[in-house]
Amino acid sequence: MLHLQPFRRLIHFKKPIEAIGERCGVPQLFSQIALALANERAFLFADGDSFCVLRPKVENDERIVEAWVAYSQHGSAIRTHLPQAKQMAREIGASCIQFWTVLPVLNQFARRLGFERHRTERAFTIWRIPL
Repeated sequence: MLHLQPFRRLIHFKKPIEAIGERCGVPQLFSQIALALANERAFLFADGDSFCVLRPKVENDERIVEAWVAYSQHGSAIRTHLPQAKQMAREIGASCIQFWTVLPVLNQFARRLGFERHRTERAFTIWRIPL
């Protein structure tokens, strides 16, 4: 699994990113990710047709790593890329990893991976796993 240079493989994931963006009400998601990758504010990890875009951020004076978007044709993107997310989080001194979802099916999956429900905002459930 490799950290890829911006745009190198991003175009390969354009359709799934656009579909996720539409489903979440963020039709410009692909463009936002492309810009963040170009500015090194986000990082793309990929393994075959599975990928995850991680972005370090600070929320309320707390350093976190957010799984901004993750996708796998086999439905295991979070599990597949959690080790990279944990490594990045530890390297930058983050307290947790978080992701947002509108998909109820991810609620059970998140708990099995050790994530805890952090809060709900609009239609999204925000999950965190402490480090």
